[in-house]
Amino acid sequence: MSYQALVNAVAQIVGGTQPSNAQTTASAGPPDQRPYWFSGVDSIDGSGVAGLVGCWSVAPDILNTTPVALVLPEGWAPQSIGGGQPFPRQGRKYREDVIHLRVVTGHADLQSQMALLINFADTIPAAFDAHMTLLGQANVDTADCSTGVFLEVEWPVGTVYMALQFIIRIRRAIPVTYSP
Repeated sequence: MSYQALVNAVAQIVGGTQPSNAQTTASAGPPDQRPYWFSGVDSIDGSGVAGLVGCWSVAPDILNTTPVALVLPEGWAPQSIGGGQPFPRQGRKYREDVIHLRVVTGHADLQSQMALLINFADTIPAAFDAHMTLLGQANVDTADCSTGVFLEVEWPVGTVYMALQFIIRIRRAIPVTYSP
């Protein structure tokens, strides 16, 4: 499984089904950005977290519509299992991927933006509780979502949004075979 497939799965859980080009609205931006857009609203199937227009697996330069979610990869680290050795063993190695998920709102007054974001404080973690293996992605043991943290972010420079940021921790057991 590629790392792009992993971030796409996170975006699909939050944003919904990836719409076809015929279904995609202006919310997805130019055609070259559409492979990274997931929207149950655009695909008209009701998937994804209610209240979101969609989710980007690779964040765009400009946000055409809100509220929208953005997947922002942080990194990964090898994992020690059960206090054992932190290095790979024959058969599999464990890895924890850390992904930040930001839900951003539009340019309303602060009170309106906060009220809108509060709705996602429960629904985003619940979406991951219902899809702990990221829709059956290969080698994913579990995906866990933290509670949200409120932020004020610029996207792009000069445009300020209120955001609710979650940290998604994905634990994978990757099959490996070491040979001498």
